[in-house]
Amino acid sequence: DYKKGQIILKKNTTITAPNLLALKSLGIKNIKVYQKPTIILFCTGNEIIDNVKINNKVINSIPEYIKSFSEKLNFKFIYLGILKDNVKQLHSKFRKIQSIKNVIIVSTGGVSAGHKDFIPQVLKKNKFKVIFHKILMKPGRPTLFAIKKSSYYFGLPGNPISTIVGFHFLITPLLLRLQSKILKLKNGRMLQNYKKNKKLTLFLRGKTNNKTLKILSGQESFRIKSLVNANCWIKLNQKKSIIKKGSRVDYYDY
Repeated sequence: DYKKGQIILKKNTTITAPNLLALKSLGIKNIKVYQKPTIILFCTGNEIIDNVKINNKVINSIPEYIKSFSEKLNFKFIYLGILKDNVKQLHSKFRKIQSIKNVIIVSTGGVSAGHKDFIPQVLKKNKFKVIFHKILMKPGRPTLFAIKKSSYYFGLPGNPISTIVGFHFLITPLLLRLQSKILKLKNGRMLQNYKKNKKLTLFLRGKTNNKTLKILSGQESFRIKSLVNANCWIKLNQKKSIIKKGSRVDYYDY
């Protein structure tokens, strides 16, 4: 029922099962598509461990969290495990990773100012160009971003919420851009007053109902409960230190 010259798929269309059916029925075997992005994640730190709880160790929950978005955001996910705070081990891993094209490399931990935070020097040794290190955003201020040819690198802080904010509001926009999409922003009305540092952009866990917004308690970057109870991220921009009840602010569905 398609006529000669009729467009079957428009540019930037996400291909679905009906699209494939139409293409196959019309005898079209090959079409040009965007390459599916790949996220390669490794975590750093002597204090974290995968799976089993051990005294004085923190269970690493970030790989499962990021992987859970791979279908929704359409990316391949590879987890390389936990690397100890060791310069030689990190350097060896980077040499292997950077040979992969069109990849987003993500690490957690190792980007703050501590004496064991080796990531910046490893990047320099592997000739990555650092675009920024530290950003006026909370949580996630120590974040580092670097590039080398077709590889992108995000160094995220080790605290869970800092990592998650970096994933949603730095990495996700890049993932979408590589697929000619954008992150959808909404606008709502605050249900409370809120005081903040006017130099920083804040991403806060919140509740939205009919475009009204409530900031949840427990906003520290190590607290998980408020994330579980949230259904949106409230974005409070720079330049304002006091956000009054009834003010209109931006938010993202979660």
